[in-house]
Amino acid sequence: MNGLPGWVKVVFNFGLPAAIVFFLLAQQAGVIHSIAAETNETVKAHQGQTERQGQAQLEALQAIAKGQAESARLLRIQCLKAATTDSDRQQCL
Repeated sequence: MNGLPGWVKVVFNFGLPAAIVFFLLAQQAGVIHSIAAETNETVKAHQGQTERQGQAQLEALQAIAKGQAESARLLRIQCLKAATTDSDRQQCL
């Protein structure tokens, strides 16, 4: 019994239900890491990073759309200035 891990001694001396209770109490006390809690923290960290990246991409796309709208407006103005007839002006719009 001396060379066995502690959890084996608990199961041998107190039985499986006691070992499960011991495990859960040790996990709540922080002695044993909670895989679910660590996974949850990791997911939240990745979610925050993904949200920040999504916001940055949205802002970049909005800037591109604004630039395209401004370019279209300037091209329309140039077209209207270059048009000599009413039909040419209608084609610019």
